[in-house]
Amino acid sequence: MTHIGYQSRSVFSVRERVLLWLIGITLCLAAGVVSVFVDLSKAEREFTKQASHIQEVLSRRIGSLEVVLTALVGLHQASDEVADVQFSTFSEELLGPYPYIRSVLSLRRVSASERPLLEQMKQDSGYFQFQISELAEQGKLRPAGDRPEYLTIDQIEPLTPKISQLLGYDALSNPELSAAIDAAVRTGQVAASMPTLLLRGSKGLLVFKARYQGRYPPNTEGERQDMLDGAIAVVLDTDVILKGIIPSPTRADVFLLYPGSESLDQVTRHNMDVEKTDTVSLPAYRPVFSYRRVLDVYGQPVVLKISQQAGMENITAGWLLMAMLSPVVVMLAMTWAWRNQRIRQDQEQELEETIRDDERRFKYVVETAFDAVVMTDQNRKIITWNRRAEQMFGWHSEEMIGMPMPPGLLPTENYLDKLTDRSESDEEMLINDHIETIARHRDGTTFPVEMAISVAAHGKCYQQSAFIRDIRVRKAQEEKLQQAKEAAEAGSRAKSEFLAVMSHEIRTPMNGVLGMTELLLDSGLTGSQRRHAETAHTSGQILLDVINNILDFSKIEANMLRIAQSPFDLQEVVEAVLQMVAEQAREKRLELFSDIPTGIHGKVIGDGPRLRQVLINLVGNAVKFTEKGEIVVRVTPLEETDDEILILFEVQDSGIGISADKLASVFDVFTQEDGSVTRQFGGTGLGLTISRKLVALMGGELGVESEKYYGSRFHFTLRFEKQAGGREPVTASLDQFVGTKVLVVDDNMPIRSLLLRKINEWDMQATGADCGDRALQLLQEAATDGKPYALAILDRMMPGMDGITLARKIKADPKTADIKLLMYSALHEEADGAAWREAGIQAYLSKPARLTELRDRLLSLLADNSSKKEGVDVLPAKPAETAQSGWRILLVEDNLVNQEVAKIMLEQLGCRTDVADNGKVALERVKQKNYDLILMDCHMPEMDGFTATTAIRNQESDGIHVPIIALTADVQKGVQEQCSIAGMNDYLSKPFSQNALQAVMKVWLTEKDKETGFV
Repeated sequence: MTHIGYQSRSVFSVRERVLLWLIGITLCLAAGVVSVFVDLSKAEREFTKQASHIQEVLSRRIGSLEVVLTALVGLHQASDEVADVQFSTFSEELLGPYPYIRSVLSLRRVSASERPLLEQMKQDSGYFQFQISELAEQGKLRPAGDRPEYLTIDQIEPLTPKISQLLGYDALSNPELSAAIDAAVRTGQVAASMPTLLLRGSKGLLVFKARYQGRYPPNTEGERQDMLDGAIAVVLDTDVILKGIIPSPTRADVFLLYPGSESLDQVTRHNMDVEKTDTVSLPAYRPVFSYRRVLDVYGQPVVLKISQQAGMENITAGWLLMAMLSPVVVMLAMTWAWRNQRIRQDQEQELEETIRDDERRFKYVVETAFDAVVMTDQNRKIITWNRRAEQMFGWHSEEMIGMPMPPGLLPTENYLDKLTDRSESDEEMLINDHIETIARHRDGTTFPVEMAISVAAHGKCYQQSAFIRDIRVRKAQEEKLQQAKEAAEAGSRAKSEFLAVMSHEIRTPMNGVLGMTELLLDSGLTGSQRRHAETAHTSGQILLDVINNILDFSKIEANMLRIAQSPFDLQEVVEAVLQMVAEQAREKRLELFSDIPTGIHGKVIGDGPRLRQVLINLVGNAVKFTEKGEIVVRVTPLEETDDEILILFEVQDSGIGISADKLASVFDVFTQEDGSVTRQFGGTGLGLTISRKLVALMGGELGVESEKYYGSRFHFTLRFEKQAGGREPVTASLDQFVGTKVLVVDDNMPIRSLLLRKINEWDMQATGADCGDRALQLLQEAATDGKPYALAILDRMMPGMDGITLARKIKADPKTADIKLLMYSALHEEADGAAWREAGIQAYLSKPARLTELRDRLLSLLADNSSKKEGVDVLPAKPAETAQSGWRILLVEDNLVNQEVAKIMLEQLGCRTDVADNGKVALERVKQKNYDLILMDCHMPEMDGFTATTAIRNQESDGIHVPIIALTADVQKGVQEQCSIAGMNDYLSKPFSQNALQAVMKVWLTEKDKETGFV
């Protein structure tokens, strides 16, 4: 913008400007003077108000002296004799609210004949130097001369070392005090003396009230003289009485003037200069505010004089500031007027130059624009046609300017007409962005374009603008991107289909391998045959875990894994995890146990299966990488509200540990510490990655602490919603054995401590021993004391003396032979052996045991049921022992191996089984027979399980609904939903165990019994 000068004719003449300046300055000075006078008047009123308040408060304080004197006189009249202690206590309590009373004096009327008796009595009371005295020269005391009577001070409160010299002082020896006492005696009222110097440096105003003999005061002056018993006096501190009266902040001088004492050296003066805010001193002629009143202090006229000199704080700074700034304001206003005049003169010239500059810039922008710019007026005549438009459409600007739009150039001409019609009635700009259409070149070729059209209207005049961009290149790129997207989606679908097919193809033979080995293990095998079968079964389980990890990882990568919310029991999940890896731990002679506090709210809502998967991964890794020692799973509640609970999960082992430089990468995909670990222990390196992602999906974070060769500790916290009634006591059946003594013998301290804590929480008395010798000592001592142990829990493998040897010695001693013995061992293979039975052990419990199993076994032994439980361990019973026989089952399966596995499992469960090779055969069988339950494979030739289930549901009559359980090796997302839509009741993933098959059948056969009335 061009800089504009300000040389122009002045708006005001010189005389006018001088006159304006003088008037402004005069007005400002006058306003300042008026402001000062108003402020001083206001300050004087405030001073008078404060002075009156001071007088009022001072009068009340002086009046309170009579209240104190009357109370003390009443004390003496109510008692024949007031002891020193009584007088001191009463006075101390009474003077609390009156800090301006320096002392209280009790004066006694003593005749000349009573003087020796009083002095002797006081000396006997402990006042060894007491004598009736008078004031001598220089403020010293001397023995009083002989007089008919004395009015001596016999009690003082407070009795300080200095004022104690006044004890025995005859007040009648002082003319000023004598006059005040005489007035008090004659009138019966309170009378004050002038400030009197009783001792050197101790000057005060004394106020007296006479006390008389008898309980009723005399009425005449003569009676008062005759019945005078003494007087009470208070010493008024004239300095203290003025403190706290003047409000803060203020500055004032307060004087108390006594008759004949006008000099400041002879009066009480109190300067209340509480807070000085002056920064500028006023001249000496500044006004002084004064206040003077005469106060009657019990017969003594006292002048109250208050003065205060006006200060800067009494002047309002606003008016003075206005007076100083007014000339500046006037000057600025005049300068502003001069400047506005010059600006108005130059505005038109500047506006014209700006318009010319804008036109040049607009033309440059339009000509260099990447898009074609076409503008028309209200007559549809072209007024702008830039270079890009020439290149895009093949028409030169000279041919187009002033001409109408060529027909067929843009198919959006009808839209332009609609915009024009709308703009004729509105003075606004109508814009429509990004219209994609087809444009036509001069030679007739068409191509895609994108346009932004606007109409600027003002009254009857308007202008249409179109910004046109050739998008042929972009359209080609979009087509390529669409093709790439379709290819990627096809690849993703192919990957999902491949995973589904591979899952089905791998799990189908795995079902045969695991099922057959499980059936083989249930048959009678020799020791070597059982080891071979167990190895094959374990290898199959490991292979299945690898497959599951790969599938879970693919779901996580595709963001297809979802966290469910359903009720489950924390303790059941943790104990189930330990049972699943217990066999591997037993093979390596590892101690495997859980630490779950009794009373924890274990009934929660969350994704129990995913929590179990994480714990299985962590505990499985711990077993894999630990050669000796123990593995513990801890569950600790951290926070708990009425609705939620925050729980810390820990898996700690004593394995090989992880070096510090590898901790950061331990959760990476396909990563183990090094190649030697993979070769030695196996694994894919996916377990920890999947576990960490699952924990994150559940709202937590998986962490690790480890040191090479010293084990590892994996931990994470999860927040769960609490189920109602989640604290169910698990030890109710042991209530009858409260206080029963139990001995726990185990060389492993963590296991021993855990067992001791649990048994003590069950209200029994548990004691621990770390070896067999210590156990025998404790058992014999208890038997000798007549408090024997009822039961002993023995570890199988202990250094020095093992559990079986210890049991033999316990049974061989008559003192301890009656103790029930429970073998708690990690050697599961000995559970069916005869060695522990022959040693006299009543029961065998394999580590790790569920708390319910431990509780039930203790209950069984303590209830003296050993004859029924002799030799029975805690291994689950064979499925055939618990199944209900006679159920008719239809097995629909096309794979011969899987047919055989499932059929044998069903037969062992006591079921009658028919087999169908595909869905069509299944439909015929259902028409011929009524089945209690159908096991339906999902993928079969001829007719798959989904179609067959739908057909079965369609042909079912009212009230008959046979349970159909899906059997499939496809674990991809959507299969369970597909099964439910087809009408299947439940879902069993291949490979499945006999226990899993039994569990799902038990659910639906029980439900069927309820519906038919059998149960």
